Amino acid sequence: MNPNVDLAERLIAAFQRWDRDAIAEIIHADAVIDVSVRVVDGGIFRGPDGAMEQYRKWMGAFDGYKWELEELIPAGERVVVVFREGGRGKGSGVPIDHRGAVIWRIAGGQVIEFKTYLDLAKAFRAAGLEPPADQ
Repeated sequence: MNPNVDLAERLIAAFQRWDRDAIAEIIHADAVIDVSVRVVDGGIFRGPDGAMEQYRKWMGAFDGYKWELEELIPAGERVVVVFREGGRGKGSGVPIDHRGAVIWRIAGGQVIEFKTYLDLAKAFRAAGLEPPADQ
């Protein structure tokens, strides 16, 4: 297995368990977490605590929030994490259900950068990959 994909799987499992120690082991202390594309609580966060904060804020904005991994795609020092998420806005009642991607850049056995994309074709191109034909 690709070591970066293995690291991505471990990080996803740590978030699902909400295991702060495992998350802190995998995400570098100075990692940049760019979720500025998000409408709710988007922005730039730093390190494992920032990653957990943005995730907690995002999940907290929805009732019935769900996140499902669709695919992990190795791309050199990056892994493209393709996901589907859904829920209903707590304040607005507006439902969401869409696919997106996060690119995790890995160095020295840790994630040093996250960037969220709501456009899969842009995510693939940013990772130096050809977007799938259906994108």
